[in-house]
Order: sequence, then structure tokens, then C-alpha cells
Amino acid sequence: NYSNNAITLNWKYESESNFSHFGVERSLNGRDFISIKDVSLTDNRFYSFKDLDVTSAAAFYYRLKLVDKDGTFSYSK
Repeated sequence: NYSNNAITLNWKYESESNFSHFGVERSLNGRDFISIKDVSLTDNRFYSFKDLDVTSAAAFYYRLKLVDKDGTFSYSK
């Protein structure tokens, strides 16, 4: 959601016992992503992150890196 020169990302997660945290990643081309924030797991199923570092790029792409306690990870679509 884009509003007031910021992009707000919202997501829902069903917790797992081995899960550690989310890594929020951003890209300007949909291929080359950089990490912009780690979000710790809480008891809440709903998460939100506001990206205030937006420029005049035509598009931004985001994905979540889902990291387990053992260091293994996967990405959101």
C-alpha cells in the first residue's frame, strides 16, 4: 500500500515451532533484492512494515525471507 511517500507491507503468518524471523527484502528490478529489515516473530499473526526509504523509482518489488532457527530459509512469492 503506497501512501504519504511510504510503502506499507502487511502480511499474515501461521506460526511454526522452528521459525525465527522474517527478512524484508526490496528490489527495483524484481531480480536483485537487498535486505532492508529483519522482523522478529511475535505471538501476533499479523505483521506490518513501513518502508520510508522510497524514491521516485517506477516500481518496487518486495519479498519475505522466512528464516528458521537452524538458519535454513525460503522466500515468499
